[in-house]
Amino acid sequence: MPAGGAEIPLGIELVLAYCALGAMAVVPIYVGSVLSLAAIGPGGVTKSEEGEVTHAEAMTADDAKMFPIIGSGVLITLFVLFKVFKLKEYVNYVLTAYFVGIGILAIMSAFVKPLLLQFAALRHQDETEYEIKINLTPWNSSAEKTSISFTNLDLMALAVSSVAGVWYAVYKHWVANNLVALAFAIEGTRSLSIGSFSTATILLCGLFVYDIFHVFYSHLIFGSSTMVEVARGLQAPIAVKFPRAVLTNPSSNLSLLGLGDIVIPGIVIAMLLRFDAFRSNGQSRLYFWPALLYLVPAVLGASLLTAAVRGELGELYAYSEGEDEAAKSVEADDADGEDAPTDEL
Repeated sequence: MPAGGAEIPLGIELVLAYCALGAMAVVPIYVGSVLSLAAIGPGGVTKSEEGEVTHAEAMTADDAKMFPIIGSGVLITLFVLFKVFKLKEYVNYVLTAYFVGIGILAIMSAFVKPLLLQFAALRHQDETEYEIKINLTPWNSSAEKTSISFTNLDLMALAVSSVAGVWYAVYKHWVANNLVALAFAIEGTRSLSIGSFSTATILLCGLFVYDIFHVFYSHLIFGSSTMVEVARGLQAPIAVKFPRAVLTNPSSNLSLLGLGDIVIPGIVIAMLLRFDAFRSNGQSRLYFWPALLYLVPAVLGASLLTAAVRGELGELYAYSEGEDEAAKSVEADDADGEDAPTDEL
């Protein structure tokens, strides 16, 4: 209760909760989309200062078709482990260990290392690179070893990130949960390429059916909603959370938004930003802003409407981040660069 004994209306706290969830949906998508311009690049191509061309590994239409099927398999498996075999506690132990491990790396990449790089005194710690080689299959001595490169700054960032990971593992506090979940959202949006708009259409429509079945109709087969039962029993940072009464009771009654509702539209929106950069050389964001503002309900509609108005439906559906198309775009850029005049300072 605030000073003076005046009660805060519940409606105000609910508004705060929904605004917080909205911000935690939009901000990581925006940040991840902008970062994807460097990580994936327009057309799925990035070019280093030395001229080395890298092609992004993109999702295919077949991958998009299988995604809801694989997701259903995982969801039903968890449902059976929770409801039939009563192994919820053990499953959560395993998942906590897994998510803490990859969560520490995600926090390190999304938050801690970029923050440390802002300090001039620490930047030189990122210059010297070390390399170790590890055999991930020790039972096979002839297997090729995996090379891991890191710097002193990476080790510092790893130590700081581990604090957040341990905080989540021990206390499951909603703030620690959000640090891990937001890091996942940013890194997923930054690094995953949906490949093409047609693949995005298949994926979103497939997941639309997936959600409807597992939330509203799965009880007809399994006796209860698979999505609801797993969501209630799963203890993992797969959603952002915020208290409904943050000013009066911040430790209970949490509202949440699943990471799937952030990352899936996020990777489509990030692709639209890269398409903007591809078609206008980074000068406009006509496709990115409408999709970002309306997220899942209007990701497809907003971008299709924009393309229809501009007469670019064919170009949008022809846009691809596969290797062949990417190579063509690089060759075209190189040709343009040779012909175009340069300005000297």
